[in-house]
Amino acid sequence: MNGSRQLIAIFLVVAAASLAPVGDLFAKLLAVSYGAIFICFGRYLAGGAFGLGVLILSQRFRLPPLTDMPGQFLRAAIAACSIICLIGALKHAPLADVMAGFYLAPVISTGLSATLLGERLGLVKSIGTGLALFGVIAILGPPGAFNLGGALAILSGVLFAFYLIAAKMASEAEDPPSAAVIQSLMAAVCTAPLALSGDAIPLSWPTIGLFVLIGMISIIYQAATLIAHRWAAASTLAPFFYAALVSSVGLGAVVLNETPTPAGLLGIMAIASGGVLVALADLKRPELPIMNRTTRTA
Repeated sequence: MNGSRQLIAIFLVVAAASLAPVGDLFAKLLAVSYGAIFICFGRYLAGGAFGLGVLILSQRFRLPPLTDMPGQFLRAAIAACSIICLIGALKHAPLADVMAGFYLAPVISTGLSATLLGERLGLVKSIGTGLALFGVIAILGPPGAFNLGGALAILSGVLFAFYLIAAKMASEAEDPPSAAVIQSLMAAVCTAPLALSGDAIPLSWPTIGLFVLIGMISIIYQAATLIAHRWAAASTLAPFFYAALVSSVGLGAVVLNETPTPAGLLGIMAIASGGVLVALADLKRPELPIMNRTTRTA
């Protein structure tokens, strides 16, 4: 049963990561006219409202205990800061480069999971993770590594890594889809004062439609990520997040006319190789049980 759940978790990560750049492409288009905080607010408001409606209609919504609300709010704030940096990066860098910076998060969370959660990496998994990190560095390499867009993308990835670890440390009794909805609505509340304090820009119906699509993709991604991290170790899932890079390179080439560089292609190959190594390591050796998390919150 544990093996089947791990495979489902990997599938969820690959599907969610492949879909995520579509929402970020829409955000990049909106960033021409709107600020990062406003787009973040709209993304979380639309996603939270959509997810809440689906869960209520399906009678699946589960309100977490009041004692867990501070942890929910903290995770929502970290996620919101990460997405604000991500959207800011999209204004200044190609889509694939921004996605590469953002997906430093699984590499960082793998290291943190070994330190904070007691997950065992082993030599093969460490080499695979190192290859993935090399791939990200290759994609972000000169001349765009240290510009504003690259810096914001990396900061976004660092923040999201802490979100992943905080989610992993949450109570096992937490319902992941409900948590994703609650955190989305909390993130909307957090960003609302700054998002709505500037000059109001009339929203056309096509623009509202884009916000709804971004929100739907966001809530699906967040829920799938939370479920996956409940069923498999962070170090196991980390390389599979890089399916987003393949998707972002394709979208950038087709929609934005952003041609992948040789370094970018090398990076993707390294990331894929790292993912295979980690997957093989898990097939040969099961993960050691991680520490008891039933009472931990973040």
